[in-house]
Amino acid sequence: MKKDKTSAKTGTTGKLGEKKAEKKTEKKTEKSGAALGDNGRLYFAILIAFLIGMLGIQTVNTYQKQLAYKKQEAALEEELKAQQKKSEDLVEYEQQTQSEEYIENTAREKLGMTYENEIVFREK
Repeated sequence: MKKDKTSAKTGTTGKLGEKKAEKKTEKKTEKSGAALGDNGRLYFAILIAFLIGMLGIQTVNTYQKQLAYKKQEAALEEELKAQQKKSEDLVEYEQQTQSEEYIENTAREKLGMTYENEIVFREK
């Protein structure tokens, strides 16, 4: 029988020597694969931690914006109530100025008008 290169190193002949050589090669690749797997897991864990951190930061920013919007909403609601009150007051004033009594009092006080048969007494 002929000895091949692998059988010369291991001292075995033929297919049996090839099988042992393949097993050694597989073990080496498993070890190097396991090392890459550990690094891969580390990188994956770092990536997950980074993503969780970014998610946390975004959550905090969103919460702060929500609080600011709630404050702004409360301020705008107060302003709306004040404007509604002002609008109601203006409607009331408009109704008051359209009454006969208001027109008569304004004509007497500001314009000095009187009825035809009325006598006006003034102080000196």
